[in-house]
Formats: sequence, structure tokens, C-alpha cells
Amino acid sequence: MKRETKQSLGQEWISEFRMVGTYIRYNMLAAAELRVSFTMQVVGMMINNCSFLLIWIFFFQAFGKINGWGSTEVIGLQAFTALAYGLAFSFFSGAAELPVALHNGFFDSLLLTPKNLYLRILTLVTRISAIGDILFGVLFLIGYVLLAQLNLIQIGVLISLLIPATLFMINLLLITSCLGFFIPDARELGKAAFEIVFGPSLYPAGIFQGGVRFFFIFIFPALIMGGLPIEAVQEISWEKVLTIWIVAIVWTFFAISFLNIGRKRYESGNLTGARV
Repeated sequence: MKRETKQSLGQEWISEFRMVGTYIRYNMLAAAELRVSFTMQVVGMMINNCSFLLIWIFFFQAFGKINGWGSTEVIGLQAFTALAYGLAFSFFSGAAELPVALHNGFFDSLLLTPKNLYLRILTLVTRISAIGDILFGVLFLIGYVLLAQLNLIQIGVLISLLIPATLFMINLLLITSCLGFFIPDARELGKAAFEIVFGPSLYPAGIFQGGVRFFFIFIFPALIMGGLPIEAVQEISWEKVLTIWIVAIVWTFFAISFLNIGRKRYESGNLTGARV
């Protein structure tokens, strides 16, 4: 009986992830139909990321390293953060549309779907420009590996830490979007809340020391998305690696719990009309 239950749960999760893959594929195909717009947004995002990176490189050339952080480290930081951001928003940016779905009543149809609500929300839409972040992240992460002369263990740790960093970013987006359950038309508020936490991740972790550093690791874990992974790779610090994974997992449970709380207090939308 227990074996049958485990097999049933396993088959259910396989079905869920297959459906996630289907949603992502259709979202990407739909986005790619407008080829000119698709290309311009991807290229535009890469140019934007390059300009921001150049500012930091010029800064370190003028003032030198800060607590072990220099041009090479900031290249790794910007590349890693951009890649995690691109993975999160290219394939799982549906959470950003949750406040809109709540406001216009589309969330009702999501509640009726037989698939996992958490995964269905994440795969509602895709963000084309985020593909530019992925391309930028891959190219400059390769450059960082060469400049920093990382060994195979360091490269493995670096790649593996993309998982918790992306997972944390996805759940941060979902948590901030769940404000729509409590505040009407909260899209801009949720976006601002996400940016407040995400913003510090773009700055070298070396500038955060003492209580501020603790705050941005455990309270508003911005450093989980970039600074701490780069430091963990440079030092081969398994303590930092473990910290990153624990924080990411805790915030995943927090996001799912917050979503369930919001769903329980949700009142059906009063807008009528056909919904596809």
C-alpha cells in the first residue's frame, strides 16, 4: 500500500513538471512569433547590463579593491545575478502577473485548474527581455571563470549555486506579488517591494559589513542572489554554500505558505466575460 502511494505521488509530480515544461514551451513559442520585437528586447537588455557592468569596472579602476572585491569579482557578480534573474523571469515570471490576475478576476480560472497552483502561477507568462539576461550571464560568467582562473570544483560550486539563487528570486517575486491578496491592484507595490530586496544584490558584497551584512543575508537576503555565491566560490566556503541553500529553501516554504494564506482570504472576482 505504501509503495503504491509513493508511486502515485511520484507519477503526480512527474505529470506536474511535464505540464510546467509544456507551459514554458508554449510561452516561448508565442513570444518568438514577433521576431523583431523579440530580438530588440534581448539585445537591449544585454546592452543595458553591459553599461551597468562598465560603470563598476571604471569605479574599481579608479578606487581599487574594496574588502577583496575588484573588477574580476564584480564581473562574476553581474554575470551570476543576470543569469539567475534571466532564468527566473524567462521561464517563471508568471508570479509578476499575479496582482493583475487577482484584480481582473482571472485568478478564478487558476483556482479551477487541476494542476498545482504554485507551479501554474509561475508559468503564466514569459518575459522576453530576460533572455538577454541569460545570454549576458552565460557569456560573462565564462569570462569570470577565465579571469579568476577557477578550478573544476569552483566551477561546479558556481553552477550548482544558480539553483538556490534562482529559486530564491522566484519565490521573492511570488511573495511580493501576493500582496495583491491584501491590497487592491498591488502590481506596482509588489514590483517596488521586489526591487527593494533585489537592488542590493547588484552591489559588491564587500561593501556590506557587520549588522548590515547580517540583515542582507538573513532578513532581506539580497546577497543570496549574487554576492554570497561569488564569495563562496572564491573561498570554497561550504558554510556559505549551506547558508545559501537553507535560505532559499526557507523562502520557498514561506512563499507557498503566504500563497495559501492569500488564497484562503481571496474573494472571487466580480468581472464577467470569457476567459481562456
